[in-house]
Amino acid sequence: MSTLLNKIEGCNADGYSIIPAQQPSKKWFLMSIPTEHTKTHEGKCCGYSFYTKDSLVVYTGDTNIIEPFINFINNCDISKKYLYTEISASESGVHLFIDDNMNSLLELEYQGVEVYLMHLDDEDVIREKIKDTGLKIVETI
Repeated sequence: MSTLLNKIEGCNADGYSIIPAQQPSKKWFLMSIPTEHTKTHEGKCCGYSFYTKDSLVVYTGDTNIIEPFINFINNCDISKKYLYTEISASESGVHLFIDDNMNSLLELEYQGVEVYLMHLDDEDVIREKIKDTGLKIVETI
């Protein structure tokens, strides 16, 4: 992993630390959440959960299933929760398709989870589909 990051990606070793997914060493890092993305990445993809000052943040990364993240959020005993998830306007099988996941996302929102959508393939379509809901698109600042 170090060779990939340093030699191929050109990262500076002072800018990151490698920790085992099963043994987080940072107080703010809660755990990795295994997920699915593609067959070639089977068993190699995960999202992350971590704490901020008073909140839980769950980041799905690339995934084609929402269930492990919903289960994690529902079983976490912290009142303020955020979900950052990818969503797609097109059905591809490797990303979360908005039409298949809208009800789950709206249920999380109803439960008080702030849901932010990212990694969009067609922002205009996504904006139209979430209009009049509390779902949000991540904005760059």
